[in-house]
Formats: sequence, structure tokens, C-alpha cells
Amino acid sequence: NPVAGLQGALEILRDETADPNHRELFEQMIGETRRVTETLQSLLHFARPARPQMDLTNVDALLRDLAQLTAPSLARRRARLEVETAPDLPRFVLDPGQIRQVLVNLVNNAADAMEGNGGRVVLRATTFPDGGGLILGVEDDGPGMSPEVASRIFEPFFTTKHHGTGLGLAVARSLVAQHGGRLEVRSNPGSGTTFLIVLPGVGYPEAASGVVAS
Repeated sequence: NPVAGLQGALEILRDETADPNHRELFEQMIGETRRVTETLQSLLHFARPARPQMDLTNVDALLRDLAQLTAPSLARRRARLEVETAPDLPRFVLDPGQIRQVLVNLVNNAADAMEGNGGRVVLRATTFPDGGGLILGVEDDGPGMSPEVASRIFEPFFTTKHHGTGLGLAVARSLVAQHGGRLEVRSNPGSGTTFLIVLPGVGYPEAASGVVAS
């Protein structure tokens, strides 16, 4: 709230000034307050993640909506996103907002890893053999990671980027854990990276009662 108040005051000052130099300065200050807000939000999500709001969810539709949402951003980085889901993928009980947040983070990380050199990111969804769980995958054909980096990427504040807080993957892992699942990474230098969201805890969709589909 204090940062939001500061940002609001700066926006008023920006709109009231006629001096282009002052206006540019206010724009820079507003940009910095937005960065502070994003960092604080990441810290809050990590320290006190919201309780999942479980809902009967069409996972195929969730992934395809996410692909449409992120396509323009990936195109600017010369990357393309594809969706591959198992035939007749059933609905599962999960928090669609939190799973979307995890997937967006993983997709953006994959696009960043390819460093604007073009490439492909694939979103996959399949069930456990018994149909009682869900596996989501985010795969890229980027440069991959060394074993040392791969072993640390879920550590809070660890990052290989020149920007960011290093909390994105830590938050993502926490959100997946709240679903009774786990977030795994498979990567080798020169052979791309795959993140797997393994959700055995989402259970059989037919077992859910009184849950509204989304």
C-alpha cells in the first residue's frame, strides 16, 4: 500500500508537469516503483503463498488460453509456443490461477534461455497411467543448464539473469507443493531443458463432488 501510494503521487506529478525533462524523470521513477512492487509481490507469494482455490478445470483449454496469452511476448523474442495434450484429457481438480502462474513463469524462463536466437517451447499435458494424476511439461530447445546450475535453480534469490529477483522458480515450486505435487527439472548443456509439474494429488476428476467447472 505505501508503494502504491507513492506511485499514485508520482503519476499525478507526471501528469501535471509541462516540462518534458521532468516528465521523463517521473516516468523513470514510476518504473522503479513498479519494480519494487513486483519484488514485494514475489516475496509475499514466497513467504505466504495463497491457499489453492480448487476447481474442476479443463486443462487443455487452460494450456491453449495460456499459449494465446504469451504468444506475442514470445514472438518478440523470436520463440514459438506449441501445445501438445493427451487425447481426451479429462478435467482435474486444481487451482487454475496458480497453475497458470507456474506455467507462465516456466514459459517465460524458457524463452529467456533461448536469448532471442529463435526456438521452440512446448507445453505438454498427460495423465498418469491410471488416470488419477496429471503431468504438465514445459520443454525448450535452448542451451540447457549445467548440473551445478540445475541443482540450485529452486533456491530463493538464485538467478542467472541480469534482471529479476530469483524468486520465480521458488514460488512456482511452492505453489506446486500446495497441490500435493512436485516441480522437477531435467537439463543438460546443449540439449535444452524440461520442467515437469507432477500432480498425483489432483486425484480422479470424477471423484470431485460439488465442484464448479471452469
